[in-house]
Amino acid sequence: MADDIPIVPAVADSLALALVASSDAPILMLDGALVVIAASTSFARAFQVDPATLAGTSLFALGAGEWDVPQLRSLLKATLSRAVELEAYEMDLKRPAREPRRLVITAHQLDYGDAANVRVLLAVSDVTDARLADRLKDDLLREAPNSRVRDSRDSNDRRAL
Repeated sequence: MADDIPIVPAVADSLALALVASSDAPILMLDGALVVIAASTSFARAFQVDPATLAGTSLFALGAGEWDVPQLRSLLKATLSRAVELEAYEMDLKRPAREPRRLVITAHQLDYGDAANVRVLLAVSDVTDARLADRLKDDLLREAPNSRVRDSRDSNDRRAL
């Protein structure tokens, strides 16, 4: 049924731009050459990029080029060719003079029915703190059985006195 509904690229573009502009999540709208068309304010804030300089810049030239990761480039090209949907790709963003950030990236090609008007929505989630919390929890759980054994030995030693 959805195939029967004509898509007007200008309207679809306007809707996508409104989505990006209003998003609380870090989102980029890219063209078929993976050049930024629009970016959410949250993207600029999260990755300390001047929002005024984003439009017209290749994704791979953002910042100091830290987004130019061969695996990401390959996956996005596959997304453009519709060979793959990029779902939850994890990568470490390494920026000069900053701690690396663990990111989960999702990208979907928007289907306007017009090969000359290719658009990709790229959403980024920074999961660095969540991964760190998981590691700390796992470390505590690994240590917990040992600490219970020590506690029970200590109480047994005290009872023996």
